[in-house]
Amino acid sequence: MPLVLTLTGCGNGAAPAKNSSDQPAASASSQSQQSRHKVSQSTQASTTSQSTSSAPQPEARLTTLRTAARQLVPGMPFPTTYTPASGQALNVVATGDAANATLFLSEGRAQAFNAAGLPTTDAPLAIQKTTTTSDAQIDPQAVQADLPTVALGDGLVGTQEGAAGSSYITWQEGRWVITVQAANINGEDSLPLAKQAVALFAQQMLPIPATQGAIHLRVSAGTDRINTVTWRSGDAVYQVSGQDAMATIQLAVTLH
Repeated sequence: MPLVLTLTGCGNGAAPAKNSSDQPAASASSQSQQSRHKVSQSTQASTTSQSTSSAPQPEARLTTLRTAARQLVPGMPFPTTYTPASGQALNVVATGDAANATLFLSEGRAQAFNAAGLPTTDAPLAIQKTTTTSDAQIDPQAVQADLPTVALGDGLVGTQEGAAGSSYITWQEGRWVITVQAANINGEDSLPLAKQAVALFAQQMLPIPATQGAIHLRVSAGTDRINTVTWRSGDAVYQVSGQDAMATIQLAVTLH
Protein backbone atom coordinates (compact mmCIF):
# COMPACT_ATOMS: atom_id res chain seq x y z
CA MET A 1 0.00 0.00 0.00
CA PRO A 2 1.60 3.41 -0.98
CA LEU A 3 2.31 5.84 1.85
CA VAL A 4 0.35 9.14 1.51
CA LEU A 5 1.69 12.27 3.21
CA THR A 6 -0.68 15.16 3.99
CA LEU A 7 1.00 18.56 4.33
CA THR A 8 -0.64 21.34 6.41
CA GLY A 9 0.08 25.01 6.84
CA CYS A 10 1.04 25.60 3.20
CA GLY A 11 -0.46 28.61 1.45
CA ASN A 12 -4.26 28.43 1.56
CA GLY A 13 -4.17 25.30 3.76
CA ALA A 14 -5.41 22.96 1.07
CA ALA A 15 -3.72 19.58 0.95
CA PRO A 16 -2.10 18.59 -2.33
CA ALA A 17 -4.35 16.34 -4.33
CA LYS A 18 -3.44 12.66 -4.63
CA ASN A 19 -2.85 11.24 -8.05
CA SER A 20 -5.76 8.84 -8.36
CA SER A 21 -4.04 6.92 -11.14
CA ASP A 22 -1.14 5.87 -8.83
CA GLN A 23 -3.18 3.74 -6.40
CA PRO A 24 -4.62 1.23 -8.85
CA ALA A 25 -1.21 0.73 -10.45
CA ALA A 26 0.45 0.13 -7.08
CA SER A 27 -2.39 -2.18 -6.06
CA ALA A 28 -2.06 -4.17 -9.25
CA SER A 29 1.70 -4.44 -8.71
CA SER A 30 1.17 -5.64 -5.13
CA GLN A 31 -1.40 -8.21 -6.27
CA SER A 32 1.01 -9.42 -8.93
CA GLN A 33 3.81 -9.85 -6.38
CA GLN A 34 1.45 -11.72 -4.00
CA SER A 35 0.35 -13.97 -6.83
CA ARG A 36 3.95 -14.78 -7.76
CA HIS A 37 4.75 -15.44 -4.05
CA LYS A 38 1.79 -17.84 -3.74
CA VAL A 39 2.86 -19.66 -6.90
CA SER A 40 6.40 -19.93 -5.50
CA GLN A 41 5.10 -21.29 -2.18
CA SER A 42 2.87 -23.77 -3.98
CA THR A 43 5.79 -24.96 -6.10
CA GLN A 44 8.02 -25.36 -3.04
CA ALA A 45 5.31 -27.28 -1.16
CA SER A 46 4.77 -29.55 -4.14
CA THR A 47 8.50 -30.20 -4.44
CA THR A 48 8.78 -30.92 -0.71
CA SER A 49 5.81 -33.28 -0.85
CA GLN A 50 7.27 -35.15 -3.81
CA SER A 51 10.67 -35.36 -2.09
CA THR A 52 9.09 -36.68 1.12
CA SER A 53 6.96 -39.27 -0.65
CA SER A 54 9.88 -40.58 -2.67
CA ALA A 55 12.26 -40.81 0.31
CA PRO A 56 12.69 -44.26 1.89
CA GLN A 57 10.58 -44.72 5.02
CA PRO A 58 12.57 -46.37 7.88
CA GLU A 59 9.44 -47.81 9.54
CA ALA A 60 8.26 -49.54 6.38
CA ARG A 61 11.71 -50.91 5.68
CA LEU A 62 12.02 -52.18 9.24
CA THR A 63 8.72 -54.04 8.87
CA THR A 64 9.88 -55.62 5.60
CA LEU A 65 13.17 -56.78 7.12
CA ARG A 66 11.50 -58.07 10.30
CA THR A 67 9.02 -60.13 8.27
CA ALA A 68 11.81 -61.64 6.18
CA ALA A 69 13.92 -62.46 9.24
CA ARG A 70 11.05 -64.15 11.07
CA GLN A 71 10.11 -66.21 8.07
CA LEU A 72 13.57 -67.73 8.35
CA VAL A 73 13.70 -67.79 12.16
CA PRO A 74 10.21 -67.65 13.73
CA GLY A 75 10.14 -65.54 16.89
CA MET A 76 13.65 -64.12 16.33
CA PRO A 77 14.11 -60.91 18.34
CA PHE A 78 14.17 -57.92 16.01
CA PRO A 79 14.35 -54.17 16.66
CA THR A 80 11.01 -52.38 16.88
CA THR A 81 12.78 -49.11 16.04
CA TYR A 82 16.06 -48.30 14.36
CA THR A 83 17.44 -44.93 13.29
CA PRO A 84 20.22 -45.20 10.72
CA ALA A 85 22.74 -42.43 10.08
CA SER A 86 21.65 -39.66 7.73
CA GLY A 87 21.43 -40.89 4.16
CA GLN A 88 21.87 -44.52 5.23
CA ALA A 89 19.51 -47.52 5.45
CA LEU A 90 19.49 -50.60 7.65
CA ASN A 91 20.53 -53.82 5.90
CA VAL A 92 20.24 -57.34 7.31
CA VAL A 93 21.83 -60.68 6.46
CA ALA A 94 20.65 -63.91 8.13
CA THR A 95 22.55 -67.17 8.48
CA GLY A 96 21.60 -70.47 10.10
CA ASP A 97 18.19 -72.01 10.70
CA ALA A 98 15.25 -71.82 13.08
CA ALA A 99 17.24 -73.37 15.96
CA ASN A 100 20.54 -71.52 15.60
CA ALA A 101 20.76 -68.31 13.64
CA THR A 102 22.51 -64.95 13.42
CA LEU A 103 21.26 -61.66 12.00
CA PHE A 104 24.02 -59.30 10.87
CA LEU A 105 23.03 -55.62 10.85
CA SER A 106 24.81 -52.90 8.89
CA GLU A 107 24.08 -49.56 7.27
CA GLY A 108 24.54 -48.34 3.72
CA ARG A 109 22.58 -48.12 0.49
CA ALA A 110 19.25 -49.89 0.96
CA GLN A 111 19.53 -53.46 -0.30
CA ALA A 112 17.30 -56.50 -0.22
CA PHE A 113 17.26 -58.81 2.80
CA ASN A 114 20.20 -61.25 2.50
CA ALA A 115 21.63 -59.38 -0.51
CA ALA A 116 25.00 -60.67 -1.69
CA GLY A 117 27.99 -58.65 -0.55
CA LEU A 118 26.50 -57.33 2.69
CA PRO A 119 28.87 -57.64 5.70
CA THR A 120 28.57 -60.60 8.05
CA THR A 121 31.61 -61.32 10.23
CA ASP A 122 32.62 -57.65 10.09
CA ALA A 123 29.11 -56.24 10.51
CA PRO A 124 28.98 -53.66 13.33
CA LEU A 125 25.97 -55.30 15.03
CA ALA A 126 24.58 -58.82 15.28
CA ILE A 127 21.74 -60.72 16.97
CA GLN A 128 22.38 -64.41 17.65
CA LYS A 129 20.10 -67.24 18.74
CA THR A 130 21.50 -70.48 20.15
CA THR A 131 19.15 -73.28 21.17
CA THR A 132 20.68 -74.78 24.31
CA THR A 133 19.87 -75.84 27.86
CA SER A 134 23.14 -74.41 29.17
CA ASP A 135 23.58 -70.89 30.54
CA ALA A 136 27.36 -71.01 30.21
CA GLN A 137 27.31 -68.50 27.34
CA ILE A 138 25.69 -65.87 29.55
CA ASP A 139 28.64 -65.69 31.97
CA PRO A 140 27.61 -62.84 34.30
CA GLN A 141 30.34 -61.13 36.31
CA ALA A 142 29.70 -61.58 40.02
CA VAL A 143 29.13 -58.36 41.99
CA GLN A 144 31.50 -58.45 44.96
CA ALA A 145 30.47 -56.75 48.18
CA ASP A 146 33.96 -55.95 49.54
CA LEU A 147 35.07 -53.57 46.75
CA PRO A 148 35.03 -49.76 46.53
CA THR A 149 31.74 -48.37 45.23
CA VAL A 150 30.72 -45.49 42.96
CA ALA A 151 27.35 -43.81 42.38
CA LEU A 152 26.01 -44.38 38.85
CA GLY A 153 22.77 -42.41 38.95
CA ASP A 154 19.14 -43.55 39.24
CA GLY A 155 19.91 -44.70 42.79
CA LEU A 156 22.33 -47.39 41.62
CA VAL A 157 25.81 -48.10 42.93
CA GLY A 158 28.55 -50.02 41.15
CA THR A 159 31.64 -51.75 42.46
CA GLN A 160 35.10 -50.81 41.16
CA GLU A 161 38.08 -53.06 40.68
CA GLY A 162 41.24 -53.29 38.61
CA ALA A 163 43.10 -56.24 37.18
CA ALA A 164 45.58 -57.01 34.38
CA GLY A 165 45.77 -53.47 33.01
CA SER A 166 42.01 -52.89 33.04
CA SER A 167 39.52 -51.32 35.42
CA TYR A 168 35.93 -52.47 35.83
CA ILE A 169 32.64 -51.14 37.13
CA THR A 170 29.97 -53.78 37.83
CA TRP A 171 26.40 -53.42 39.01
CA GLN A 172 23.12 -55.31 38.98
CA GLU A 173 19.70 -54.30 37.67
CA GLY A 174 17.04 -56.94 38.26
CA ARG A 175 18.27 -60.18 36.65
CA TRP A 176 20.93 -58.32 34.71
CA VAL A 177 24.58 -57.92 35.72
CA ILE A 178 26.38 -55.17 33.80
CA THR A 179 30.15 -54.76 33.57
CA VAL A 180 32.01 -51.87 31.94
CA GLN A 181 35.70 -52.37 31.18
CA ALA A 182 38.30 -49.66 30.54
CA ALA A 183 41.89 -50.12 29.40
CA ASN A 184 44.24 -48.40 31.84
CA ILE A 185 47.07 -48.25 29.32
CA ASN A 186 44.92 -45.97 27.14
CA GLY A 187 43.94 -43.76 30.06
CA GLU A 188 40.30 -44.81 29.75
CA ASP A 189 37.66 -44.16 32.40
CA SER A 190 34.78 -46.63 32.75
CA LEU A 191 32.53 -44.31 34.80
CA PRO A 192 31.08 -42.10 31.98
CA LEU A 193 30.02 -45.14 29.95
CA ALA A 194 28.54 -46.82 33.04
CA LYS A 195 26.46 -43.71 33.75
CA GLN A 196 25.30 -43.55 30.13
CA ALA A 197 24.17 -47.16 30.33
CA VAL A 198 22.29 -46.57 33.58
CA ALA A 199 20.54 -43.53 32.08
CA LEU A 200 19.47 -45.54 29.02
CA PHE A 201 18.15 -48.46 31.09
CA ALA A 202 16.17 -46.01 33.23
CA GLN A 203 14.31 -44.91 30.10
CA GLN A 204 14.06 -48.13 28.07
CA MET A 205 13.62 -51.73 29.18
CA LEU A 206 16.01 -54.54 28.41
CA PRO A 207 14.56 -57.95 27.49
CA ILE A 208 13.51 -59.89 30.58
CA PRO A 209 15.77 -62.93 31.07
CA ALA A 210 14.17 -66.22 32.01
CA THR A 211 17.07 -66.91 34.37
CA GLN A 212 19.83 -64.31 34.21
CA GLY A 213 21.37 -61.84 31.81
CA ALA A 214 24.85 -60.38 31.40
CA ILE A 215 26.12 -57.25 29.68
CA HIS A 216 29.81 -56.71 28.96
CA LEU A 217 30.81 -53.29 27.60
CA ARG A 218 34.15 -51.80 26.56
CA VAL A 219 34.92 -48.10 26.64
CA SER A 220 36.73 -48.10 23.29
CA ALA A 221 34.95 -49.13 20.11
CA GLY A 222 36.79 -51.55 17.86
CA THR A 223 36.49 -53.52 14.65
CA ASP A 224 35.34 -56.63 16.54
CA ARG A 225 31.96 -57.01 18.22
CA ILE A 226 33.39 -57.06 21.73
CA ASN A 227 30.33 -55.58 23.45
CA THR A 228 27.68 -58.15 24.32
CA VAL A 229 24.20 -58.42 25.80
CA THR A 230 23.31 -62.06 26.55
CA TRP A 231 20.21 -63.61 28.11
CA ARG A 232 18.01 -66.70 28.13
CA SER A 233 14.45 -66.83 26.84
CA GLY A 234 12.70 -70.19 26.65
CA ASP A 235 14.94 -72.90 25.23
CA ALA A 236 17.41 -70.50 23.63
CA VAL A 237 20.16 -68.08 24.61
CA TYR A 238 20.20 -64.79 22.71
CA GLN A 239 23.09 -62.42 22.30
CA VAL A 240 23.40 -58.93 20.85
CA SER A 241 26.98 -58.04 19.97
CA GLY A 242 28.44 -54.84 18.62
CA GLN A 243 31.57 -52.86 17.93
CA ASP A 244 30.33 -49.83 19.88
CA ALA A 245 29.05 -50.12 23.44
CA MET A 246 26.15 -47.66 23.29
CA ALA A 247 25.02 -48.85 19.85
CA THR A 248 24.94 -52.40 21.22
CA ILE A 249 22.74 -51.65 24.23
CA GLN A 250 20.57 -49.25 22.23
CA LEU A 251 19.80 -52.14 19.89
CA ALA A 252 19.15 -54.51 22.82
CA VAL A 253 16.49 -52.29 24.40
CA THR A 254 14.48 -52.21 21.15
CA LEU A 255 14.28 -56.00 20.74
CA HIS A 256 10.89 -57.64 21.11
